[in-house]
Amino acid sequence: MRSSKLFTDYPIRLTKFTLTIVPLVFVFFFSMISCDSNRHNAIVPGMTVQKNGTGQHSLGNLDKVTDPNKLVGWLTNFKDIEAEHIGFTGTKSTSYPIYKRLCAIATDTMLIRLTTHMNPNIRVYAIWALKERNESLAAIQFQKLGNDTTTVTYYSGDVGMTTSVADLLSSSFQKQSGQTKYDKSKK
Repeated sequence: MRSSKLFTDYPIRLTKFTLTIVPLVFVFFFSMISCDSNRHNAIVPGMTVQKNGTGQHSLGNLDKVTDPNKLVGWLTNFKDIEAEHIGFTGTKSTSYPIYKRLCAIATDTMLIRLTTHMNPNIRVYAIWALKERNESLAAIQFQKLGNDTTTVTYYSGDVGMTTSVADLLSSSFQKQSGQTKYDKSKK
């Protein structure tokens, strides 16, 4: 008799479980998807952003832009700094290709000038671009920004962090051994 009572109570317990846990799982899952799909920065006026066949965003004719100032103008419209891939599913960043194009066409002189830009994101992008091209010039400019406490938000994959310009840049100047190539305390 006891086993038959257990058998009849089991569907009721399963229903209570289903009514409480399963919706929570769906809410969590869909919030992760929506966070990923809405993690894009602002669309920039004058920039064509298209979804390609994979659902990723791509910038139309970005390789034809020859004016670095136009790229800087676009980058200033983004509120965050983004790595190449962002979000839970690794969606391609909209701002990263603009940064890479800036790396390709800006002169070292312009990048040095951009390290004093009023927008902290542009200062970070300028140092990163300099580092890709000329690490010693980047280290000199980093010395000037070594105490920049302006906060920026950086996204890489599904991880976001708010930190100072100096701290974000210092991680770019670390060796494999964990020591920095440039000691920002020297001035």
